[in-house]
Amino acid sequence: MCPICLKKAESSLHALWRCASLKAVRIVCDFVFGHASLESTPFLDFMQPCGSHVGVNEFEFLCILWWRVWHRRSLVVHYHSLVLVLKVMEWAVSFLKEFRSASMVKVGNGKDGRDGDRVANHPWQPPPACFFKINTDAAVNGKGKGSGIGVVIRDCDGKVMASLCRNILANYEPQIAEALAILEGCRLAINHNLMPSVLEFDALVVVRVICKR
Repeated sequence: MCPICLKKAESSLHALWRCASLKAVRIVCDFVFGHASLESTPFLDFMQPCGSHVGVNEFEFLCILWWRVWHRRSLVVHYHSLVLVLKVMEWAVSFLKEFRSASMVKVGNGKDGRDGDRVANHPWQPPPACFFKINTDAAVNGKGKGSGIGVVIRDCDGKVMASLCRNILANYEPQIAEALAILEGCRLAINHNLMPSVLEFDALVVVRVICKR
């Protein structure tokens, strides 16, 4: 039974999308198509078409939002504390804005302890036929409150096959956080049998270290 609405059996899709308490989320995310008949659909089957039919920015927001919605559910189960859905959405917007802002900071300006430069941003290019592409990124909170990593794996048609976004409760150096994102990207590809894959990321210092190996 869903620990929040107490009305329906809890599936992953119900907990993250269909629960009555998440009505405001569905209204805000009206670019996602879905209806009550999807109640028993596995969440992965629901999520994968989303990655193919919505823009990158919208899909990034959805991933962050689902992550926070699950955190909200965990707070109810383990601490009997219910966070308002509005607070969940505000947090997701703030986190994504901060993550994107941190990802655009130039490295080597002497202000944040980084010692290199980012590879210039460029439009996403598909991998060769029958390959997958792993894109990773990381951000470090300048106030020492932790780090965040993100991974998206797409096929040669640009379809999202797997993704993750994770908060790390440790204040790593930027290069370490980038390396951890790469490691998690490789693990995600292996665990989902998304091989062979090519790896793409924008941390020049990490690129240089890997190329020396």
